[in-house]
Amino acid sequence: MGRLVLDEPLASELQQVAEADNVSIEIWLRDAIKRARWEARRKKVHSETEWWYSLPISERAAYEGQYVAVVDKQVVDHDSDENTLYVRTRGIFPNKLVLITPADKMREIRVTSFRLVQ
Repeated sequence: MGRLVLDEPLASELQQVAEADNVSIEIWLRDAIKRARWEARRKKVHSETEWWYSLPISERAAYEGQYVAVVDKQVVDHDSDENTLYVRTRGIFPNKLVLITPADKMREIRVTSFRLVQ
């Protein structure tokens, strides 16, 4: 396991916050990092969704009746079957967040977890 070195006064401040929450500083930092990662993924999905639905209808019409996979504001794949598209894009982009959405209408956004492999 790695080691994290924090300068004062940040180290003392974090220690006080962790003690106030009645947890170790290690647990408090782990949870804070998890929240930050979740928030970053949420923002990324929102950005990808906004990009897709801001495209002209004429561009989106090419995928009518299908699901599209979006990575870094690019359509990287599409399929009429959402699960098939999911499995395929997980194989191609195992460590990337992939937005999969119906091409022709907005729906509730679901984010699936993924694991970064070093």
